[in-house]
Amino acid sequence: MVAGHMTMGNMASRLERAGIAPSYVIGIGVGASALVQAALVLGFSGMQSFIWPLCGFLGTAGSVSFAIVSRAFPAAMAGRANTALNLLVFVTSFMVQWGMGIVINLYPAARGSCCGRPRPCLRRDRSVTGRRAALVLPPDAAGEGNGPGMPPILGPPGRQKPRSLNGR
Repeated sequence: MVAGHMTMGNMASRLERAGIAPSYVIGIGVGASALVQAALVLGFSGMQSFIWPLCGFLGTAGSVSFAIVSRAFPAAMAGRANTALNLLVFVTSFMVQWGMGIVINLYPAARGSCCGRPRPCLRRDRSVTGRRAALVLPPDAAGEGNGPGMPPILGPPGRQKPRSLNGR
């Protein structure tokens, strides 16, 4: 993601010198990021070592908007404008996550749910929950473990033994 932020910022600066607005970097970057996420949601499973870093790289395109906002206001107001934009991003993110929680809670818990909780099971449910999880979780995190040799992320409460600091 650091490389994405640096690349998007440099690209926006160079394109602006060539007469192309920085907002094009945002539009193309966010559009490409949406295409990558759509491929993941639709079940694309090839080239995992390429597709996930690409998702992180392209997801940084929106950060160019902070530079655009800074230039749109006088220098004395730029910090306040960026703070307002940052607040807008966080509030919007919260509202979207809250809305997704409402939608997910509309689905009844599956019998014999892998989680043992009154929530849909990520391991079996490929509707709203499973497809949304594909956007934010690594490919192996939907209840199958967090990579080779790692314990499952989701599991019945009380069944996972906490590991001590020395690994025993």
